[in-house]
Amino acid sequence: MRQESKIAIVMGVHNPNISFFIAQIESLKSQTLTNWTCYISDDGSTNEWLTEVQSLLDQRFIVKTWDDNVGSYRNFERGIGLIRSEDYIFFADQDDIWGGQKLEKVLNAFAPEVALVHSNADIFYSNNPQLIFSLHEFEKTKTTNLTTQSLLLKNSVTGCTMAIRRSVLNLAMPFPNVGGIQHDLWLAMTSLRLGKVKYVSESLVKYRQHENNAIGARRVKFFREFLAPRNAAVAYLVKNDLRKAFQIRFGDNPQIPIMRLLLDQSISIYEKLYRLNYLFGSVLVFVHDIPFEIRIVIFRLRTHIWIRVKRSMHLAKRISKLIIKIVIRRDFREKLIRYIREIELMNHHSRKKTTRAISYEPSQTEALSFNIRASQTSRFIVFLPSLKKEAIFGGLATAIRLSCFLGRQFEVQLCITDTHETNLDDKSVNELVASLNLDGNVFRKMLQNVEYQHVTFSKNDYFLTTAWWTTYKASEILKASSQKSIPLYYLVQDFEPIFYPASDLYAAALETYSMADYLVVNSESLSRFLSQELGFQTKDRLVFTPTFL
Repeated sequence: MRQESKIAIVMGVHNPNISFFIAQIESLKSQTLTNWTCYISDDGSTNEWLTEVQSLLDQRFIVKTWDDNVGSYRNFERGIGLIRSEDYIFFADQDDIWGGQKLEKVLNAFAPEVALVHSNADIFYSNNPQLIFSLHEFEKTKTTNLTTQSLLLKNSVTGCTMAIRRSVLNLAMPFPNVGGIQHDLWLAMTSLRLGKVKYVSESLVKYRQHENNAIGARRVKFFREFLAPRNAAVAYLVKNDLRKAFQIRFGDNPQIPIMRLLLDQSISIYEKLYRLNYLFGSVLVFVHDIPFEIRIVIFRLRTHIWIRVKRSMHLAKRISKLIIKIVIRRDFREKLIRYIREIELMNHHSRKKTTRAISYEPSQTEALSFNIRASQTSRFIVFLPSLKKEAIFGGLATAIRLSCFLGRQFEVQLCITDTHETNLDDKSVNELVASLNLDGNVFRKMLQNVEYQHVTFSKNDYFLTTAWWTTYKASEILKASSQKSIPLYYLVQDFEPIFYPASDLYAAALETYSMADYLVVNSESLSRFLSQELGFQTKDRLVFTPTFL
C-alpha cells in the first residue's frame, strides 16, 4: 500500500554543474517507483542551466526559480512550500546519483511508528570515481538509537538519504532562525517528536564529492573537531541556538548531560569527544562573556537600588508637604511650597542646591486590586491604560488589535489600569471597530467583561501588558499574590525610557524590561538594541514588524 502512496522529491539547486545535474535527473527517472513529483527550487542561480536541461524534464518535474539567493537551508524550506498533497517527502541534491531502488526500499522501511527513514551512501570523487567510502564509516557517525541530544551534538542524518512523513512538516515548518545548520538536522530532530527514526544500512545514494560541494562529507580530524578553540566556540553557539529554538517550538529542552554520558561505557569514544567539545565550547563562550555579564548585573543592581531611593525620596517629600499643610499658616505655607518648586527647577550644576526628577503620575503608581479565581481554563489577561477614543493611537491601537487576534482562539480579559471609565456605548464601539479594522464580534465579546483598576485571574492565566507602567502594575500583582509562575508577556513598541530623560521615570521604565518573562518586540532593530546594548533577553519568534492598515 505504501508503494502506491504519493511521493514528493524536494531538490535544492544553485548554479548546478550541467553534467552532474543530468546524471541526477536520469537517476530519478530510472526509479522503480514512478508515482512521484520532483519539486526543484532554484536559489537565484546566475547560469542558464534550465535552458540546457529543459528537454530532460517531463511533467513530473516542477521548477520554481527565485530571484534572491537565501542559501541551502532556506532554499529547501521554500522547496517544501511547493509540495501539494504527497504522503512522503524525499530530499535530493543537485549533483548526486540515486540507486534505482532508492524510493522503493526507503518507502518499504516505513512502519506505523516510523517518522523518518535514512540510509547509508557511497562517497565517490568526481576526479577519482574508483575511490569509494561508506558515508557513515567515513564520518564515524551514529546511525541507530538516535535522540535529539545525539543529533544536536553530531548530526548523522544526511539530507540526500532521508525521507519523512508529511505529518513531520506540521511541526517543522517554518524553519527556525538558526544560522549554521542544514534542513536535515532540524527535520531529524523534529521527526523524533512524532515517532522513530529508522536506518537502512544499504547504500542507496552515490554521494558525489567535488570542489563546489555546499557541505560534503568530512573525515573526522581530531584537532579540527575537538581541540580548535574557535571551532569549538562557534559549534557551541550554533548548537545552543538550535537547542533554544527547539525548546521554544516544543517546550522540550534537549539538555546535554555531559559528565554522566562521559562515564557511560556504552557510548563510543567519538560521542564522548563530541560531548567534551560541547563542554569546551561552552566554557570558552562563558569566559569570553564574563565582563559583559558582570556589567549587566551591576547595571541592573544599580538601577534597582536607585529606583528604591527615588521612591523613598518621593514618599518623604509628600509626607513633608502634608505636615506643612497641616501645621503652618497658609501664607507661609505657599511661600515655602514655591521655594521647594524653585529648588526642583534649578540648574543641576548648582553646588548649593540639588534637583530631583519629576515624580510618577498617580495613574502610573496606583496599585490595582485583584481576586484569584479557581479555574482550570487559561485566559489572556490584557492590561491596557485606557479605552478612551482620544487615548488610542499607535502602540495602544496595536495592543487592542493583538488582543482581538488572541480573542479568536483564546478567552481574553481586558483590565484598564489608569482610570475607572464607563463602558463604551455602541457608537464608540463601532467607531473603534472601523478605525482599527477589528473583528467586531471578538471585540464586543471582550468588552462584556472589562475590569477597571481591578483584575480577576487564576494560576493558569497569561498576562499581556503594553505601556511600561502596566507592566509594573502586573508584576506587582504577581508578587503580591505569590503567583510568580504566571508568564508575563510585555508588548514593547518603543524604547519608553527615552520619553523621560534624566529622571526616575527613566529608571522605572527601564526596569520593567527585566520584570517580564517574554518581550514581544515590534521591530528587529529594537530587539537588537534591547538584547545587544542593554542585555535584555529577546526571542526571534516574538519579534514582529508592524504594518500600516
